[in-house]
Amino acid sequence: MGGLTEVAWADPDSASDALKKMLAEAQFDSFWVSSIEVALRFIRRVNSLESSVYVDVVFSCTAKVRAGDSLTGISEQDFFYGRSKFLADIYSFIGMDVEGVYLGAGGALLISIGKSVVELQLSQEDLEQDSSVWEVKVDVRKPHPLPFPASVACVATGGGEYVLTIAS
Repeated sequence: MGGLTEVAWADPDSASDALKKMLAEAQFDSFWVSSIEVALRFIRRVNSLESSVYVDVVFSCTAKVRAGDSLTGISEQDFFYGRSKFLADIYSFIGMDVEGVYLGAGGALLISIGKSVVELQLSQEDLEQDSSVWEVKVDVRKPHPLPFPASVACVATGGGEYVLTIAS
């Protein structure tokens, strides 16, 4: 994303508002997996651009799917089994609309899709790293002025804490 002009630390309310704008009226399109990183791709129509943009949610933290009382996710006891179940659940969401986006306690990102919630949770191990734990970013092929930020990220500081950033 060579067009980023400014990165700023953000408070949870500002980051939450930016996330809602980025994923408003988006549809889940696809996903891909690389080692321990997973990316969820959404398509969002942007009327001011008279086109659609891709919004990617890229993460390396624990992910869970909540559907009513049911909970599946990437389990710390059996990472590969948990990941395969999570990916199977995610696959069933392709084509569905994002109903809501929320920031939870401890840097958690919750994306409501249909009647389910995809929850990205930070563990203490994530917080000991010095890197992005999750990032929501717009994949723009041509430079366009966006009516919302280009990315929102949760970055671990390496000291057991995290910061939220917004880039435009």
